[in-house]
Amino acid sequence: GASEFLTNIFSLTIPQNNFQAQGYLDSVSLQNGISGWAVNKLNPGQTLNIAILANGVEKYRGPTDIDRTDLVTLGIAPNPKHGYRVTVSSLGLPAGTYEIKVKGIDPLTGASEFLENTFPLTLVAPTGSIKINNDDPYTNSTSVRLS
Repeated sequence: GASEFLTNIFSLTIPQNNFQAQGYLDSVSLQNGISGWAVNKLNPGQTLNIAILANGVEKYRGPTDIDRTDLVTLGIAPNPKHGYRVTVSSLGLPAGTYEIKVKGIDPLTGASEFLENTFPLTLVAPTGSIKINNDDPYTNSTSVRLS
């Protein structure tokens, strides 16, 4: 008898990399935090995530949720939700010297690229003393030594 071969044809769609980060680490300071902006050049309306790295170790990840109307004015993005600002204290870094870098991250695929610019950051341990309720002998006195 004749043999029949049944052939299944599978279609495999490989998604194209639809991500190209554009952005900048504008500033790093204890007073104003870590701030800048990030845009996906291939999908500029998309809100990205960013990762902040200290000496190459990721210490923070979150969305670009600060309005940057300058990016709309400059034609870089169709909407302003591309800025970020993170407090230095939220990184949980001990005293030391760090190189701060930021990655733009596609929240859909996890693809990431470093943004332009790096900043040095030096954190110094506090020193001194604080006295609280120091009106002896009527109340207990609490003393805290920072070193």
